[in-house]
Amino acid sequence: MRLAPLIRIISPKSIALSLATLLAIYLLLMFFTGLVTTMYSFYESVVGANAPQSRFVFVVSSYALSPFTSVVSISSIEDTVRGLPGVEKTVYEVITIGYVDGRAVVVRALNSSTLRELVEYSVAEGSDVDDNCFYCAWVGLNLAKKLSVSAGDSIALYSPFTRTPFTLRVAGVISAGKPYDNELIVPLGVGQAFRGLSRGQVSIAIIFLSSRQSYLELAKRFEVDVEKVSLAERVILSLRYVGKRVELRAYNDFSSMLLSRLGLPRETLTLVLVSTSIVLSLGLYIAGQAMATLNLGNILIAYELGVSVKKVKMFLALVAILCSLASFATALALAKALFSLAAIELLGHEARLCIAEKDAWFLPVPATLFTLTGLAMVRIDEQ
Repeated sequence: MRLAPLIRIISPKSIALSLATLLAIYLLLMFFTGLVTTMYSFYESVVGANAPQSRFVFVVSSYALSPFTSVVSISSIEDTVRGLPGVEKTVYEVITIGYVDGRAVVVRALNSSTLRELVEYSVAEGSDVDDNCFYCAWVGLNLAKKLSVSAGDSIALYSPFTRTPFTLRVAGVISAGKPYDNELIVPLGVGQAFRGLSRGQVSIAIIFLSSRQSYLELAKRFEVDVEKVSLAERVILSLRYVGKRVELRAYNDFSSMLLSRLGLPRETLTLVLVSTSIVLSLGLYIAGQAMATLNLGNILIAYELGVSVKKVKMFLALVAILCSLASFATALALAKALFSLAAIELLGHEARLCIAEKDAWFLPVPATLFTLTGLAMVRIDEQ
């Protein structure tokens, strides 16, 4: 095959236009992918309690749409773990949404001893966290800046679950890292009252275990299939109350539980991304057509030099595939760089857009197919 006549078919202008179009659409697709992935993993950043000495963790939540609406009985958890060796600690938290000056914030309620065990923090202003200060709140460093509050100020906290607003005094501003720096910390009793729970109820229970043997034994006590959790080190258990009976389901993360609660599997995210990719890739159909129509004059010259229609189409298809792959690789690199600088705010939490490469690699398949389809639909007849 003589390459010189084929290479002359493609003008630099059409190559530049194709690359720019492909790059723009890929970036748009990756932005959507990053946005969905970031929102999908939001609950994991909120339920971020961790203990360095513990590798094996059970997080118990009710079968709710989110940790913010979950209700778990403390007594049922204590009855289950009673007498189990290897339990390092059981942490109880109330995590809910509140409104301060019209801004939605995450309110986290836990005992002061629990906070000290879970995270190293410092008091930037005011006094340390105190369980006995019932009408007090401690504001995370970042949230304090957003709300323009300091120690000694009073805030009106509104709950979507109770009608009565809570007037709390800002006892201190703490620096504890993510996610606590973006949250309002209150004593456990305050959180229970704010959420409308009784003393024996919380949003989540986190059980830290010292060994895999204890981890698997606890799974048996919760009547969870041991084979399902044997390879994991962290399991989300959801409690679903059906009359007087309690059903348990195990998940790898809160996001999977959320989609399951909506009747959607984890693969739904991938399906949504692929579907969106197909819709947006319709623009590539036009780009594929343009690759041929912009070079019709050169194609006619190639025919005069003895190049067959089949060879022309094969060459144009090869160029389209190379342009698609080059644009995808460039878009992926640009997206990683740009997303590291961009951030969105979710309930006071600053989250940076992220790209799940295993999901992103689905994008060039439909995009390239649409480009080739557009190219194939142009009638290139030898004249």
